[in-house]
Amino acid sequence: MSGYPAYPAAASMLSLLYIVDAIIILVYSRFLADLMIARSKYLNVAPDEEQVLSWQDENIPVWMLIVSAIVSASIGLWYYGTNVAAVAFTDSMVLSLLGISFFGLIFLAIFAGGKLNSSPVLLWAFIGILHAVLQTSVVLFLVINSTWLEILLISLVIIGFSYQMPYFFQVKEGHSFSRKAQKKHAWRLLTGWALFVSVLLLVIIVISLDRAPMEVTGWRFVAAAALGAVFSCVWFGWYLAVSLAFNGHNNEAGGGARLPRYRQFIRFKITEKQLTGYVIGIDTPQDKLLSQRENTGRPNVHVVDVFSIHAQ
Repeated sequence: MSGYPAYPAAASMLSLLYIVDAIIILVYSRFLADLMIARSKYLNVAPDEEQVLSWQDENIPVWMLIVSAIVSASIGLWYYGTNVAAVAFTDSMVLSLLGISFFGLIFLAIFAGGKLNSSPVLLWAFIGILHAVLQTSVVLFLVINSTWLEILLISLVIIGFSYQMPYFFQVKEGHSFSRKAQKKHAWRLLTGWALFVSVLLLVIIVISLDRAPMEVTGWRFVAAAALGAVFSCVWFGWYLAVSLAFNGHNNEAGGGARLPRYRQFIRFKITEKQLTGYVIGIDTPQDKLLSQRENTGRPNVHVVDVFSIHAQ
C-alpha cells in the first residue's frame, strides 16, 4: 500500500474500476430479478409443485449479486482509495473522459468510416487508433513533460508538416485517380501518417524520460486549451484525409474541405412503380453576382450517377 500514493492517478482509476464493476453487477442483479419474477409468473399460470420456484430460488442469486457488488466497491475503496476525495474524483473524471474519447474515436472509424466500403475492419481500427492516440496524448504530454521551447518547436513541426502534406502526397484540387491509383495513393498517405505519428510519439517519449512532470500552472493550462483547439482540428483533418483516400467519411471530408467547386443536386423522376434519381454535378459553379470578367469559362455540367427505387 505504501507505493500507491506515488501514483495517485493509477490508484484513483483502480478504485473507479471497482466501483464501475459494482454498478454493472447491480444492473445485472436488477435484470436477473425481473427475469425471475417473469419466470415465476409464467410457471404459476399452470401450478405444478415441481415447477414453482421457491423463495430461495428467486431471491438468493439476486442477493448474492448485490453482496458481491458491495464487496467489490468496498475492496476498491479500501485498497486504492488513498487519495483525497477531490483528487480521486478529478482523476476518475479525467481518466474516464480519456478512455471514452480513445475508444470512441476507434469505434467512429470502424462503424462510421468503414460503413460504406469493403476495406477490412482491422484497417479502420488501425486508422482509429492512430487518430485516438494523437487526440488523447500529444497535448497532454507536451503540457506536462515539455519545456516552453520544446512545445514551440514541436508545434511548429506538426503544423508545418501538416501544411505541406498536400505537396508531399500530390493531393491537388481537381486531381482524379483511377481505382488502382487511388488505392496506392491511400496506402501511401496512411504510411506517411503512421510514420509521422511514430516519430512524433518517439520524440515525446524521449523528452519525457528521466524528467519529473511539470507543474500545471495557469499559463500551462491556457497553453493546453490553445494547443488542444488547434491540434484537435489538425488531427481530425489528417483522419478525414486518410479516410477519404479509403472511400470513407466522404460527406464529412467534402464538407470539411470547403472547396468552392464541385456542387451537385438531384432531380427525381417519379412514376407509378419507380423513383429515379439523377445526380447532376457542376464542376465549376459560377456566382451570378460576379462580373463577366471574373466568370471565366462555362460550367461543366454532367450526370454523376443514376439510381432507381422500385415499389414493392
